[in-house]
Amino acid sequence: MKRLLAIVGTIVALYAMPAGAQIAPDEQNAISGVVTIHSGFHKAKAVRNDDGTCSGTGLRSDVLVGARVVVTDEGSNVIGTTTLDAGRVARLVKRGKKAKFDCKFSFRTGALPDSDEYWIGIGKLWGGAELSRSEIDARGWVVEITV
Repeated sequence: MKRLLAIVGTIVALYAMPAGAQIAPDEQNAISGVVTIHSGFHKAKAVRNDDGTCSGTGLRSDVLVGARVVVTDEGSNVIGTTTLDAGRVARLVKRGKKAKFDCKFSFRTGALPDSDEYWIGIGKLWGGAELSRSEIDARGWVVEITV
């Protein structure tokens, strides 16, 4: 029975993949990244939470722990998804009652199929980054995105 369930699960997973997608043999084509929100003294784009984390605010309110990260290829086919980890405060500078800081979120995709271009979308409102295969290879499959 367990074997039958495993086979059915594999078949369902394969049919759910976009047409032309290939299963990568390992994590070699996995993207690791950091999404940064700069929050200034006068324009707060992120808030510090009581638990030491941070999250986007206002137009960036969809940039928070669990926000969806979507990777598409040059044909706009979804080839990978993941979510943002909890935001962490970095470079905190205080001036009186005001503070300036960066809110950084990390993410890592699973293995991605080969593509000439990769577009990484963050949340619902904000774009992300578009990188060619040669650019992402040169960066060692590590990206930094500022929103």
